[in-house]
Amino acid sequence: DAPSSRGSNGACLLLASDEGGFVFGAFMSQAPRPDGHYHGTGESCLFRAHPGFAVFRWTRADELFVLCDPHSLGFGSGPEFGLFLDDSFEFGTSGRSATYGNECLACADSFRILRLEIWGFV
Repeated sequence: DAPSSRGSNGACLLLASDEGGFVFGAFMSQAPRPDGHYHGTGESCLFRAHPGFAVFRWTRADELFVLCDPHSLGFGSGPEFGLFLDDSFEFGTSGRSATYGNECLACADSFRILRLEIWGFV
């Protein structure tokens, strides 16, 4: 199941690695809420940590920061999610989103997640 905020609206950091050795993630200004609506603020961003380091901040093209429902977790929109994770957190996709102006974060557009951590801040 998708993560719940457990009563907290604090910021969260998602960090993932894929089968190609890429390390990437997202900073969420608010904890994800699995209600099928977009949440967050312009403080949210996507990033790649390896290989190389790149941060993709809000472009102001839209306010579609973080979308969470019981079956998935997505970041950005238009024309694709910048980062999308399925409900098992085993598979994901990364494409160009208008929200963050990002390039693909992972080893390929579709990838298998080897490790995933989500840290909440209070």
